[in-house]
Amino acid sequence: MLLEVVPFLLGGLAVFLLWALGPAAVQEAAVGPDQVVLEDREVTTLGFISGGEGLLLGGRARLLLDPQGRVSVARARVPPMESSEVVEALWDRIQARDWSAVAGLVAEDVVVEWPISAERIVGNKNFVAVNSEYPGGWSIRVLRIVADGNEVVSEVEVPHDEFGVFRAASFWTVEQGQIVRGREYWTSVGADPRPEWRAALVEPM
Repeated sequence: MLLEVVPFLLGGLAVFLLWALGPAAVQEAAVGPDQVVLEDREVTTLGFISGGEGLLLGGRARLLLDPQGRVSVARARVPPMESSEVVEALWDRIQARDWSAVAGLVAEDVVVEWPISAERIVGNKNFVAVNSEYPGGWSIRVLRIVADGNEVVSEVEVPHDEFGVFRAASFWTVEQGQIVRGREYWTSVGADPRPEWRAALVEPM
């Protein structure tokens, strides 16, 4: 992997140094509560500023170099997504059929209820499987997402080549960047015909 070297402004002076170490193990660095430690990985070229900050694979990192040439790297923690962003990402990843990313947005013990069909989906793997194994030919259009703290409501339209157009109103609970609970009301357009008694009181959509 290549660690790009960019100039940094340090005390009003741009200081940078290219240090070609060859393969060097990335070790844990002393980090504060707002940082996480990268896993052990191999780097072949390292750029750093002594006592300052460097750039690792596009992310900010603090780099420490010991006399034996071993490198310690700590990267700033990425701020968690807002609850509405988690739900937006969920629909985006489902649309992309990126099932590993979908799994990452859903808690291991998630519970999602479908009251219309009287079904309950329990667990991350089952949630992913229900969505990934649905017959193909569908797409997703997000109509709106509304959030209040950890509670998020989404409305989506799902046209299907064979089965027509579906709509879903979904009520999600998000905790620590993952969906932990959901209740979805799925229906298809025209599934509930207008009764004659109110025909004179409403307009067709």
